[in-house]
Amino acid sequence: MHQMTHYTHFFIALYLTLLCTGCKLSTYANQSYNTTPFDEKFQNITLRIDLTMRDTLPNSEVKIASISKMGEWTGRRGETYLIDNHPMGNFTYTIVDDATRDTIWTDGFCALYEEWVGTQYENKKVETYEHSILVPMPKRPATFVLEQRARNGVYSEKLRATLRHSDIRQCTTLLNPTVKTLRDSGDPAHTLDILILADHYTAGEESAFDAVADSLANVWFSRAPWSEYKDRVSFRTAFLPCETNEINNRISNPDSHLSPLNTQFGWHGSDRYLTTNQVFAQTDYAGNIPADFIIIAVNTNIYGGGGIYNELTTFSAGHPQAIELLIHEAGHGFAGLADEYFDNTSDGLDEYYDISTEPWEPNITSLKHFDLKWKTLYEDGRAGLLEGAAYTSKGMYRASDVCLMRVLNEPFCPACHMAVERKIKEYLE
Repeated sequence: MHQMTHYTHFFIALYLTLLCTGCKLSTYANQSYNTTPFDEKFQNITLRIDLTMRDTLPNSEVKIASISKMGEWTGRRGETYLIDNHPMGNFTYTIVDDATRDTIWTDGFCALYEEWVGTQYENKKVETYEHSILVPMPKRPATFVLEQRARNGVYSEKLRATLRHSDIRQCTTLLNPTVKTLRDSGDPAHTLDILILADHYTAGEESAFDAVADSLANVWFSRAPWSEYKDRVSFRTAFLPCETNEINNRISNPDSHLSPLNTQFGWHGSDRYLTTNQVFAQTDYAGNIPADFIIIAVNTNIYGGGGIYNELTTFSAGHPQAIELLIHEAGHGFAGLADEYFDNTSDGLDEYYDISTEPWEPNITSLKHFDLKWKTLYEDGRAGLLEGAAYTSKGMYRASDVCLMRVLNEPFCPACHMAVERKIKEYLE
């Protein structure tokens, strides 16, 4: 598995300009990069930018639903990681200081919306999807620029907005779950903080959720490279009870809403795809709890889950393979890893990637820019180069036959290990 609400569209004197200016190479190549320390560029406040996405053929429509400020910023702040010259994800964004024109922040994400666009299934209908971006608050007026990567690797600018402190209001939609700390590894500003949200658990099932979370926090560190950083990772849980633990399959009952996050099976025509499009609700649920990576534990023993880079990671908490499934889905959601399996006869996804361009995912390559991937590991004999990956048998390569992103109950291959470790380190500086 790969990777409207109570919000109103309010435009906050942002000088917001929606652009559909045609395709171009990513603007990152032409930006000036300044590597002054975090505290010179940002306040210790979380800025929340909520986006809505909707397909209006032949173009996609991306809008800002709201911009608000939340609590203390506890995410990455190391000087090395403020800017990434090769940000991952099919959407990438920059924050540019208006006075100096320096890019002060870059990041990327994927979206459930994109999968809707690229998947054909029975009774498909147009829906509005959500995404929340959390970044540190710039100290000075700045411009937010969002770009979308096409299948051929070319970027187009989707929108830009001017960020002014006087226009940004306090967020008022945060929820108040019960929060517990399972593992405290220190100051959230310099640790990786993982938050587990409960969904479809009734008040009487809180202890069952606690047991799942405890098991997860213990088993998580049995797998490399997580095992090498167990003293630098904190685990917390958040719990909001539901009236019922019933979970619907949206193929047969698409309009139900039974829990705070409304996780459902049947997304995009697949019975085992368990996820949600209520991303604003996820952000409200997590609130001001330190959370560099969010996991949604769904109270079901039916196999399912999903992982979308920097957006959503879900798993069936009651299934016997729950934690193994989660670590695989976290490979997608946390580290941006691609699936390494392929079977051109099963699901028609062999057209998912354009092998004439290099994919952004760190564990697969079309050899167009192998130097950006695990080439050094390959050259010194620590990793292989095997054809067949990411749903296609020709033209896409992986590092090993043995990998959790290919088969459950296996370790990460060297390329995935390197990618996950690199992502962990972003939060430790």
